[in-house]
Amino acid sequence: MKEPSRHAGLAALAAATLGGCMLVAPLDDTFVPPAPSAGAGAGGQGGVSGKGGSSNGGSVSGEAGRSDETGGTTGGTGSLTAPCDSNAQCVERSGTNAPYRCNADHECVPLRSSECPLVYDIESVKADNPIYVGAFAPMPPGAPEASTVLYPFRLALNEINGVFGGLPMPNGERRPIVLVACNNCAGDTCQPEAVDTAAQHLIDDVGASSVLATLLPDDLRRVFEDHREKNVFFLSPVGATSALGSAFDDDDLVWTMLGQPKDLSIVYRDLVAELVEPYLRDVRGIGSRPIRVALLRGSDAFGIELSARVAEELVWNGLSSIDNGDNYRGFAVDSRPLDEIVNDLIALAPDLVISTAGGEVTRGESGIIWQLETKWNGFVVNVPLPFWILSPYNAGDLLDVVDLLETEMTGADAEPTERFVGVTAASSPDGDVQSLYAVNVRDTFTDADPDTGNYYDAFYFLAYATYGSRVNDPKGADIARGMRRLLSGDPYDVGVTAIADVLAALEDDAGTIELNGTLGPPVFDSAGIRVDSGALYCFQASGAAVLVQHETLRYDRATASFGGTFPCFSDFYRP
Repeated sequence: MKEPSRHAGLAALAAATLGGCMLVAPLDDTFVPPAPSAGAGAGGQGGVSGKGGSSNGGSVSGEAGRSDETGGTTGGTGSLTAPCDSNAQCVERSGTNAPYRCNADHECVPLRSSECPLVYDIESVKADNPIYVGAFAPMPPGAPEASTVLYPFRLALNEINGVFGGLPMPNGERRPIVLVACNNCAGDTCQPEAVDTAAQHLIDDVGASSVLATLLPDDLRRVFEDHREKNVFFLSPVGATSALGSAFDDDDLVWTMLGQPKDLSIVYRDLVAELVEPYLRDVRGIGSRPIRVALLRGSDAFGIELSARVAEELVWNGLSSIDNGDNYRGFAVDSRPLDEIVNDLIALAPDLVISTAGGEVTRGESGIIWQLETKWNGFVVNVPLPFWILSPYNAGDLLDVVDLLETEMTGADAEPTERFVGVTAASSPDGDVQSLYAVNVRDTFTDADPDTGNYYDAFYFLAYATYGSRVNDPKGADIARGMRRLLSGDPYDVGVTAIADVLAALEDDAGTIELNGTLGPPVFDSAGIRVDSGALYCFQASGAAVLVQHETLRYDRATASFGGTFPCFSDFYRP
């Protein structure tokens, strides 16, 4: 699945709201934005990257000269192979303001590698004793700084370092955070084994005790197990699968900011039973005849598990998927050419198409939606076009869907928006934190996606967990204990205005707080995985235009029901 605007940027579609739906799927090429033109992609805090490092205290990236990282004398003073006494000495010896640390063996070690090309920022690197945090993110080829996943990390980093000077540790030392960012290989931008090489660099060379791990669940689990003995804390800003669930023995060192497929499969289940089936029968005229359903199954770890759970839990016609017989068929979207799948869908003539898949469904004229909608009337007789339930993946890839709906409104289907809804994870019920984040990130990075608050939250949780460990040099287990201090107590919000108050509240070793982010309150299960609440998005016709409306209805897990307002079309939601 591609990345048009959200991750990075569904916000371009969301004229009605600053807040939006959070991406729960761990990874795929939806995270990879197109490479920008020269000079684009770096906001007010970013600095200038390229040969020779950066100015303005921004990142250090590009090719500063490989000889700097292999020893030998450089344009600076002294040799990088000589014993060192400080990071600043190593940076000076590089001759190019390149990022190095002086390790415990008095060796100058490069913080940057081919897999980890970005370091933020050089002034923090020069500090006597910074805190090293690793990060994985998608990086566009040729323009790694244009990663919209890095923007929220960088915003939070600048707020903590730039405004507050870093984290004050128990011994009185104020330690700035240094962020070393690595390519997560989303969208096949590098070889999968590069993730393992990058992790080894972060843990063994950089000395990071924590990693913001935007990785596929299997990659995250493998990296953790490969380095279990190193006592490193991993916080994933995205979703998990059962591979990271309660049965996974991770010593409390692996946490995720978003939930699991099981959180959303029940939203699909109750959406079909409580809203969609009555709407199809009573409003769209199906009446009492059996409803035919097609399920488009996802192809990555999260999508496969979500698909399986949805297929297992769905009930319509009073029957399960298995018992519905010929009135149900599943389609693995990666099993064969999409046009063949579309032909089989047309032969089935479903009344309802449910997506748990990604970009194969929404991708322009070659995608399943576009092909099926444009071919349908030429092959299917006396059966109206189907109703669609789109997935959390699809929530980040809706530009082509909007284009199609706007086309259909002037063509064969005057009301196509009344046939589309989507499922996603819910953000905070109180949108103030998300709205403030959206403003700040777009003010700082002109091409930022405001619906990336889960990454911003992750950085703040990690920073406060590190401080909350109340250890001068915290390791993974210390940071995990600090995370537990952020889950209940007096409420505080992420963001720059609350930093001083949060640090004061956590200064007492016994104190705890409730850290509220753009996602809302910190609801984590015993395995350190956030429990997602579901929400719906829909498409609203506004004259000749179509607007995406986010989180129109929220799912209440306690009552297994939906609540809120639904502005897109009438007679669908009846409170």
